[in-house]
Amino acid sequence: MYIPSLPSHRTDRVMSILAWMSILFLWIIIGYKLPQIPQIIPVHFDGSGVVDGYGSKYTLLFIPTILTGLSLLFHFLLKKPERYNYPVQITTQNAQKIYAITARMLRWLRLNFCIFFFAISMHVINSSKTKHANLPVFWLIFLLAGTIIPLFVYLIVVGNNQSAKT
Repeated sequence: MYIPSLPSHRTDRVMSILAWMSILFLWIIIGYKLPQIPQIIPVHFDGSGVVDGYGSKYTLLFIPTILTGLSLLFHFLLKKPERYNYPVQITTQNAQKIYAITARMLRWLRLNFCIFFFAISMHVINSSKTKHANLPVFWLIFLLAGTIIPLFVYLIVVGNNQSAKT
């Protein structure tokens, strides 16, 4: 199968830079705040945003660790677009466009996860100091919308691209 080289657009570069900068900034903030927060912090919230689990402040380190792992996974996935499962048949005529659309969607999802993980971390840190630990439900809506909407847009754009070629 022909694998075209993907041009890097400014939007793609900006999304990647913002994602990696937010991860670095999150590590720095957690490293700075960790000594200042209590030993026991809220670590889990129920569907309505109320704390239903507490744990060691060091569990806060799981958030940037998971985010870094996810971002590395996305980084490596972006290098092998020919290995994905696509909702359309990939041909030499549409490969570059479909790969570029998919790469953009993956970059958006990575940035969305970075924003969400950053917000959760800040909320946990603030909740641990103020003892007001209700997580706003709009963050759950933001995560779902920020994940599901790009997937639907992706499917529509890729589907339209395929139908235009047939």
